[in-house]
Amino acid sequence: MFLELFFLIFMLSPLSNCLGRCVTTQENKHLECTNLYEFPQGSDSIEVLKATNGTLIKISSDIFLRKQFVSLKAAILQYDNIRSITKRGFNGLSSLVLLDLTRNELEELNVNAFEGAESLKVLILSGNRIQYLHQRAFADLSSLIYLDLSRNNISDIPRNLFKHLPSLKYLDISRNPLNIVSPGTALASTSLAVLRISFSRLQEISPKLFADLPNLQVLDLSGSNLKVWPDNILYPLSKLRVLYVDRKLLVNEEMFVPSTVEKFTQTEMNVDSDAIVRKILENLDEFNAESKGIDVLQFLEDDIEEVKVPELLPKWKLVLVQKILLFSLLVYLSFMYTICVSQIVMSFIHKPYQRIYIDEI
Repeated sequence: MFLELFFLIFMLSPLSNCLGRCVTTQENKHLECTNLYEFPQGSDSIEVLKATNGTLIKISSDIFLRKQFVSLKAAILQYDNIRSITKRGFNGLSSLVLLDLTRNELEELNVNAFEGAESLKVLILSGNRIQYLHQRAFADLSSLIYLDLSRNNISDIPRNLFKHLPSLKYLDISRNPLNIVSPGTALASTSLAVLRISFSRLQEISPKLFADLPNLQVLDLSGSNLKVWPDNILYPLSKLRVLYVDRKLLVNEEMFVPSTVEKFTQTEMNVDSDAIVRKILENLDEFNAESKGIDVLQFLEDDIEEVKVPELLPKWKLVLVQKILLFSLLVYLSFMYTICVSQIVMSFIHKPYQRIYIDEI
């Protein structure tokens, strides 16, 4: 009895392991994992890690060092239920260029949250539950050019939050319940070229809100609750080229809008606006420069409301072949397990009848 139960458990246990699996591609440089409950084991050769739909819970101290991800250039950890980033969580990732934590459960970013990943160029935190941002959460990320904080629960932006980001070109804080954005503090950046602050709860803005954004070229204020639009709020933005704004605000004839600015309402923004924005970013040296094999511009191919992560894994043909082989293997294993389980079940069913037959004899 116990031997048969042990055999049944032994046969079924690999099924649970199949729920979380990893495959390597690109000459063992890319590691793709799904449904993990703990960080996978890496190697010195892994440059791209993609782990999705898992229950990793947290990024603990020195986890990437302990798992040998010392050469990592891109980490895509989406839908992994990550709730916290422990101090020194990214320690040792001196080559990391891209970090994507989309759709996790983060609620706060503490001081030096990304310590150890000073080479980051792209940081995506969209779709979390972030409410609290320490003003030094992004300290030492001097190379960061792309920051996505959209779709969180941020209501207030701390003073000098972006002070430590001298290279920042693209900032998305759209779809947050923003109530107050103080002028001259949170939105002060001499490098910022694209600012998306759409679908927030802003009802009014100060005339000096954009006074310290001299190089801003794209501004998105669509879908907000703005009732008051200061006449000269765009006056300091001498380089502004694209403006997304609700139609009701465009009827203000006294509103100053530079003649070089292309104005788009919400219904128009998916027509010609994306092409203009992409062209602007292509002309920025930081976006056009080599980023260790990571194409930052691929982030901007989708529309204004959704920014996709670039596909860093193999070409579609190779991926298709891999998926077909994987599916075939799973079908074969399922068939074998079905036969094995049915034999075990049948053995349990036949034993009582065997005893009855013996007793009768």
